[in-house]
Amino acid sequence: MSSFTLKIIAVIAMVIDHCGAIFLSEYQIFRIIGRISFPIFCFLLVEGYHHTKNVYKYLARLLLFAIISEPFFDKLFYGDWIYKEKGNVFITLSFGLVFMIISSKLPNVIEKYIVFAVCLMLASFIPMDYGIYGIAMIGGFYFLRDKKLVNVIYQGFINMLVIKGIQTYGVIGAVITTFYNGKKGCSKFKYDFYILYPLHLLILLVITQLAK
Repeated sequence: MSSFTLKIIAVIAMVIDHCGAIFLSEYQIFRIIGRISFPIFCFLLVEGYHHTKNVYKYLARLLLFAIISEPFFDKLFYGDWIYKEKGNVFITLSFGLVFMIISSKLPNVIEKYIVFAVCLMLASFIPMDYGIYGIAMIGGFYFLRDKKLVNVIYQGFINMLVIKGIQTYGVIGAVITTFYNGKKGCSKFKYDFYILYPLHLLILLVITQLAK
C-alpha cells in the first residue's frame, strides 16, 4: 500500500467514526471502524517527518489546521465553540512532530527516550485528542520504524491493554500500516487531506444545527 492508500483508509474510517458518533451513537460498529484511523495517522505522521523537505513547514501546516479545526471540533462534539478540556487530532499530531524534531537533535538514544518521557508527561496536561496515549503511539512508530512486528506488538499493548475498551480495535490500524510499500502513490491531493478534516467537521456541524 502507498501512503496515499493508507490516507484514504484512515480518512474514510475517521468520517465513518464521526458520523456514527453524531448520528448513530447507538450502533457501536461505526466507532469500531473509526478506531483504525488514528494509528494510521500516527504512522503517516512519522513517515511524513522522515520524507518531508522542510519539517518546520510541515509543523506549520499541522498547527494551522489545528487552529482552523478547533472551533468546529469543540462545537460539534462538546457543544461550545471553545472547549478547553480536549483538542482536535491535529494538536496531537503537531505535538508528536515537535517531539520528533527535538529528538532528532539529540545524538544519544537515552536522551531521546528522556525527551519522549517528558513529552508523555506533558501530553497528560495539554488538551488533545488521545492525549498521552496518542503520543505513546506516535513514539512507537518513531522508535520502532524498522521493526514492524515489534511495533505491532507495542501498538497492541497500548490499544488493547492500556487504553482498552473499544480502542482495542485500534491495533487493526497498526497491522494495516505493515503493508506500506514505501511509495507515495497519488500526489495530486497533497493538501486535500488537511482541508477535509475541518471541512467534514463543518458539514456535520451544519447538519446537526439544521436538524434541530
